[in-house]
Amino acid sequence: MLAPALALGELVTWGFVLLRKREQVGEKLRAYAWIARHWGQVMAARRRTQALRRVRDWDLLAQSTHRLDYGQVGDGRAARLAQAVFDPLFAVWRRVALALVRW
Repeated sequence: MLAPALALGELVTWGFVLLRKREQVGEKLRAYAWIARHWGQVMAARRRTQALRRVRDWDLLAQSTHRLDYGQVGDGRAARLAQAVFDPLFAVWRRVALALVRW
């Protein structure tokens, strides 16, 4: 349900890395490689965590916010633009997710 919002967040992060922190491109790629190599362990840990959950997805979503911290892009125009563009998109997606998730 949250995959589109998470993908958009990752896209924003890549934009920041490519525009402002090119030296960290390797770090992002190494992180992806680590996840790929340890995918089985990641999923096993997720299953263990999910088995312990006592709060419904809807309750978690209801407590979430659509506002992100754009401080990593600075205090200027880029941060204001990102906030103006992405916060409304995330707000809509949060409402859609709350409407669709019933458990």
